[in-house]
Amino acid sequence: MSKKIQKLVLSRNQFRCRFNNTAVVWKHFNLLRQLLIVSVLLPVLFLSSCSSNERGITISGNVTLDGTPIPNGQIHFLDQQTKVPVTAAIRNGKYSVSIEPGEKSVKVFAEKIVGKIPRDSARPDGEMIDKTEQYVPKQFNTNSELKITVVNKKEVHDFNLKTSEP
Repeated sequence: MSKKIQKLVLSRNQFRCRFNNTAVVWKHFNLLRQLLIVSVLLPVLFLSSCSSNERGITISGNVTLDGTPIPNGQIHFLDQQTKVPVTAAIRNGKYSVSIEPGEKSVKVFAEKIVGKIPRDSARPDGEMIDKTEQYVPKQFNTNSELKITVVNKKEVHDFNLKTSEP
């Protein structure tokens, strides 16, 4: 092979080599760019999904039984359309929760300590735990006919439960 042809082949190979390196660099650049985009967008999407529910409506209020605030319990809101419940804790007679608008069935639960029982019934002399019982009448939980309709962005719904009609 003549020197001129060798030079041409060599320069062509160098060009090909440089082109291939450039292609590799561009492939890495594209990969890095995609990773950068994903690493920026994922946290933004995650944080936006964890932020306050813009469609949700915050409802809050007081829950009393015979005029006394329920110290600890739960209040359940069951959507009439989707049948999906949302539960909120009752603390010192107060609750607050974010739910979707619409008609809701409401159930109130609270237990009180009525004694002690053994943790393991096979070992009556073993560790003792609190025995509790539901003290909110069934008419407000398992057989509840309480209903509310949620419409506005922020609402107050108080539940003044009475164990017997006057």
